[in-house]
Amino acid sequence: MHKKVIMLGTFDTKGREFKYLYDEIMKHGVEITAMNAGVMGATDLFPVDIQAEEVALAGGEELENLRRKGDRGLAMKVMARGAKALVQSLYQEGKLDGIIGMGGGGGTSIVSTAMQGLPVGVPKVCVTTLASGDTSPYVSTKDIVLFPSIVDICGINRFSRMILSRAAGAVCGMVGQEIRPSESDRPLIFISMFGNSTSVLNSAWGFWISRIRHYGIPCHRNRGKGHGGTDSPGISHSCAGCNHNRVGGRGRGRRALGRAVQTGWTGNKRNPSSDRARLRGYD
Repeated sequence: MHKKVIMLGTFDTKGREFKYLYDEIMKHGVEITAMNAGVMGATDLFPVDIQAEEVALAGGEELENLRRKGDRGLAMKVMARGAKALVQSLYQEGKLDGIIGMGGGGGTSIVSTAMQGLPVGVPKVCVTTLASGDTSPYVSTKDIVLFPSIVDICGINRFSRMILSRAAGAVCGMVGQEIRPSESDRPLIFISMFGNSTSVLNSAWGFWISRIRHYGIPCHRNRGKGHGGTDSPGISHSCAGCNHNRVGGRGRGRRALGRAVQTGWTGNKRNPSSDRARLRGYD
């Protein structure tokens, strides 16, 4: 059975670039569903399966209204919302094994928003001019691969040919790779930490493990730094929530601390005995 890949982007302004990407993907024998998120038009360079009108309606607006209003910010939000809804629907129907897209600022926002609606493990490749600095708005908590375009996505040249060909190979290779199953997979609990709290958590590691593994649940340590893991349920100390406004993407957001509070763990450094009392409640 052929694997199915969604090719998403603004075909009105980047038709030639997507035509090249389309042809490169086809070389691998992968089935393509092309979804146009471009408000001002489409392309006849390759078959478009889902037109912008359908994307806009899925986002809550009619395409003609978006054109008439001429509000680029509104159009991007609507098309991103619509693309996300359609991509989720295609995945639930078993019509999606992976997704690839590309764009500058606006295109990347639409493509990455749609990708964020898919589960971790579904291949997601985005060729973008924004693959540097703080990429957390585009990656969020998902395994989105941001593929640096090196040059602006404007025409086919010696650089863009190389990048788009490699990106096509990447997504086709990812959808073609089967995940090895394991009978030992179980729900997980993650304990997050920063460097300045590692010694404390290492000391408490044995205490937690002896109680958590009593229920046959694996427990893993992961770093609190970075955006990934914000929505991971588990035990998380207070630094994870307190650093959500720190420069450099260290913060894991208020939700990380909120999930920890919901589980009864607050990371009370001043009164560690109260923490142990809370954990004893799980025995």
